[in-house]
Amino acid sequence: CFIGIIAGLGFAIKPFFCLSFALLEIYYLSHKRKWLAWLRPEVVALGSVILTYLMVIWVFHQGYFNNVMPLALRLYYQGFAENWLSVCCLPGFVTVVICAILYLVTRNYDTHKKTTNIFFICMIGFAIAYLVQRLNWYYHIYPAYGLALLLTLYFCKLLIQKRVVNRYALLILVLIMPLMQTIICVQDIHFWYKNQVTLSEVIKKHAYQKPIYF
Repeated sequence: CFIGIIAGLGFAIKPFFCLSFALLEIYYLSHKRKWLAWLRPEVVALGSVILTYLMVIWVFHQGYFNNVMPLALRLYYQGFAENWLSVCCLPGFVTVVICAILYLVTRNYDTHKKTTNIFFICMIGFAIAYLVQRLNWYYHIYPAYGLALLLTLYFCKLLIQKRVVNRYALLILVLIMPLMQTIICVQDIHFWYKNQVTLSEVIKKHAYQKPIYF
């Protein structure tokens, strides 16, 4: 139950990540072949936390649903939305694509398919959450990117063991992926420091003595 409560708080704060949880539950149900297999203490606790969270917002902060959400959907995502080429060419997402290809290539060599499937499904859920937002902000792809790195290392190990690919070529591939992301992160940090504005300045200018929703 404690795990479900903590997970519920996380999903309530960032609902986009609910997709990975839903995909994992579908995968679990497909193996159990029982419709009520989802009815577990952790899942019930998770759902209860999310429902309670929504009810509290509805009762005490209706302005969030009536004003903030429509404004955010109209201005935040549509206003900052990037073209699909820019979104898909982010190094972190490219790493996810490479990982997906390696997943298909190594299926016949994998002796831990169930564990691999769980990590892979989570990665796909996080990647879809990144694509849905259509923002090429590097930290949006981090959850999928982190899992992609772990899986890629595992897949490279399988290919080396089976002597499918030269180990030096795989080593170069593994080193290039995090290097690309590091370069992008350094550029973004430099830009942020160069153009940073304190939160107090923004509040004073745009929302002085007004309620603020995060």
